[in-house]
Amino acid sequence: MTTSLGGHALPSENGFKVVLVLGAGSAVLAFLLASFLPRHRPADPVAAPATAGEPSAEPVG
Repeated sequence: MTTSLGGHALPSENGFKVVLVLGAGSAVLAFLLASFLPRHRPADPVAAPATAGEPSAEPVG
C-alpha cells in the first residue's frame, strides 16, 4: 500500500481508501455502542414551586 517516490515510501491511493474505510467503520461502531448507553433520568421529578409574583390559578375571594 505504498509507492516509492524519490527514494521515499508514500501511501498509495489504496492505502488512503483502506484508512478511510477503517475510520468510517470505527465511527459507526462507536455510534452503535453509544446508542445503547443508558440515559440519566431523575427517579422522582419535583414540581417547581410558584414564585410570589405569579398569579395563582385559583380565584381569590
